[in-house]
Amino acid sequence: MNSFKHNNKDYPLTITRKRVKNINLRISSSKGINISIPFNLTEARLESFLKEKELWIRTHLDKIEQVLASRDNNIAVSEDIFWLLGKKYDCVYTEELAKDARIVGNEIILYRPPGRGNYLPHLLLKKIIITEAVEQITNAYERVKPLAKSFTPKNIEVHIRPTISKWGTCYTKKAKIHLSYYLIHFPIECIEYIIIHELCHFKYPNHGKQFHSLVESLIPNWKELNLKLRDPQIHSSFLDLKGFGIRIK
Repeated sequence: MNSFKHNNKDYPLTITRKRVKNINLRISSSKGINISIPFNLTEARLESFLKEKELWIRTHLDKIEQVLASRDNNIAVSEDIFWLLGKKYDCVYTEELAKDARIVGNEIILYRPPGRGNYLPHLLLKKIIITEAVEQITNAYERVKPLAKSFTPKNIEVHIRPTISKWGTCYTKKAKIHLSYYLIHFPIECIEYIIIHELCHFKYPNHGKQFHSLVESLIPNWKELNLKLRDPQIHSSFLDLKGFGIRIK
């Protein structure tokens, strides 16, 4: 098997035998589905694992397709709606020169010169995303880090990156976590949940029962927050932020 069929599309499926103890599954928009398995794992066990994870794989592929579709269109919800921290704003365009967007009530005022399309408004929206993401994610990290103090390294590097297929990644050996800029579109409790999720990987690197029990002990409503992170309306406000990675801690 070298492909996985989903929504009438074949995704590359790469299986690599490595010197690892567990089965590791990763999905990305560019590389498809990658699975690393122990050298001695049987084909029957691999097939069983794929059946167990089929729903999880399809859910993540749906998410990637939604995000890529909105990014390819390069619009923010019909070009007139923008989501920030779970709140919906109407985009209002003005021909009055302004170097920054202004948030007034439920509106975002954006400078758009005649005949120039949405290039400049999108730049202003990206500036809001980056500025707010750095501030809000930094503050959220400082709030929840004490909850994980007993099982995390003292000094952890925290980076924000424009990842569209993952909300976060934990590098246990490097004492580093990466978080997605796109979290800024969702309510602050969703951001806190993802940070806790990644911090819990320092104790349990996989997604086994112990890991989920630890997450639930810290964020009892994590399943509800996980559903919020799949909101297709919010996903459609994602703009292309390629190249905007930054270290905040």
